[in-house]
Amino acid sequence: MTGAIYFGILLVVAIYLQQGRGASAAESGLVMVPWVAAFGVAGPLLGRFSPRHRQLAGLAGTLLVAAGFAVVALLAAYGQPSSWVLALVLGIAGLGYGGTFAGTIAVLTDTVDTRYAADVSGLFNTIVRVGGVFGVAVFTTTYTATSSFVVVAVVMAASALVAAGLAAVGLTGPRQAVAEPAAGRHDRVGA
Repeated sequence: MTGAIYFGILLVVAIYLQQGRGASAAESGLVMVPWVAAFGVAGPLLGRFSPRHRQLAGLAGTLLVAAGFAVVALLAAYGQPSSWVLALVLGIAGLGYGGTFAGTIAVLTDTVDTRYAADVSGLFNTIVRVGGVFGVAVFTTTYTATSSFVVVAVVMAASALVAAGLAAVGLTGPRQAVAEPAAGRHDRVGA
């Protein structure tokens, strides 16, 4: 769900800034740099944490994304936030998404047998891309239908809260052991 937010905001902010506020393409692109850069910083930072803290990163990250978009919604509701304030808040939310992404992939690959880690990683990345397409479609449609950046930011914050709830359930739910393949079967899933 946070993957949908990640890709959706890239287009929505560009439309909002350029069509809604008359900003240049360069300005709208620069506003998004902290969102993307903070995402890239989170993974290496998370690698320095213990496995238990990496497990919590998915939940903490989605809460940070939700908080970031709640702040964006409040700022937009009470006036147009300056581009640098929007960039700063999006940078903080981007750090949360980076933590969510890196934390989720760490948990997924840590909980399966190592021979399946590549398969899980590929599946995860495929799901993120599908979520991205969904996010671009839903959030851009929401923005164009309502012409309200506040509405989109609230929907994104709510989506991140739902993702946080799912992450919390995932942390507290029962863990199932991965079944070993029967003798003579291939090591790769689907092979």
